Amino acid sequence: MSRPFRLGLVGVGAIAQAYLQLADRSEDLCVAAVVDVDRGRREQAADACGARAFATVEDLAAGLVDGVVVATPPATHVALASRALAAGMPVLCEKPLATTAADARTLVGEAARLGVPLQMATKYRYVDEVVAVRDRVREGGFGAVLGAVNTFSGRVEAAGRWSSDPAQSGGGVIIDNGTHAVDLLAFVLGPITEVLTVEGPRVQLLDVEDTAIVMVRTAEGTIGEVHLTWSADLRAEDFLVVRGTEAIAELGWKRSRLCTRGGDWIPIGDGYRKLDAMGGALQDFVRLVRDGVEPRVRLAEAVADAAVIDAAYESMRSGGTWTKVAV
Repeated sequence: MSRPFRLGLVGVGAIAQAYLQLADRSEDLCVAAVVDVDRGRREQAADACGARAFATVEDLAAGLVDGVVVATPPATHVALASRALAAGMPVLCEKPLATTAADARTLVGEAARLGVPLQMATKYRYVDEVVAVRDRVREGGFGAVLGAVNTFSGRVEAAGRWSSDPAQSGGGVIIDNGTHAVDLLAFVLGPITEVLTVEGPRVQLLDVEDTAIVMVRTAEGTIGEVHLTWSADLRAEDFLVVRGTEAIAELGWKRSRLCTRGGDWIPIGDGYRKLDAMGGALQDFVRLVRDGVEPRVRLAEAVADAAVIDAAYESMRSGGTWTKVAV
């Protein structure tokens, strides 16, 4: 058996805790180093997992780790990932790859020039029933796909969090939860070519949007709806509903099911499990680094996600008009 894959965590905030849990339950993965500007936070995380602590990416020797996860606010992704790539360290970067498509393209180009692996971490592509529905759509099992609805809602006190600071996040709920949403819809329905966005009231009086509806249109003309809010629990049992002329699927937080035309509902999965989904992306990263196996989310798709978010904000600023995605 080969030695465990040695992972470095760049940023040890909330999302990094999931990676620590994944490493703790894996025999093929260990966290060898942590990087954070906050000394107390990095030392606490390092002590908890037996890793070495560093203040900057430059302090982390490439030979100490096999790859790093960039788990910091989006506005820092390009700079931190670029520095890791320049040091020869493969990078798994949390979504979004960058706060703009132009910056995402720059980062992808840098990885290609250096010949160092880069991957975006996105989790919903690694939910088993999402993959099953995507495959059924591609095989024609839904007939003509009439539309899909995604809902990411919850009550989040966003004031004071980095996600509500546009200088760190690049926007509000659209770039935060919306990046997951557009990646999920593009994965299931195909490339997104147009976007229409309407912002809801800013209930939390933030400098960014806390509620929005985003409509997307794919290259084949399929319409998708995305409902996003930090200010209400919409009590949606399903995070994705896909409707076609021959079938309908409801993919939920606790269960997923499918109904074909003239048939009854049948279970197709046990719902979303965060650690399992994130673990799938991490396993893809390990295979990419070790064996050169292309991950489920390609870099061109990560750039496309950023371009869709760009278009969503352009549409919102225009007052809600269909806006073409500049991929």
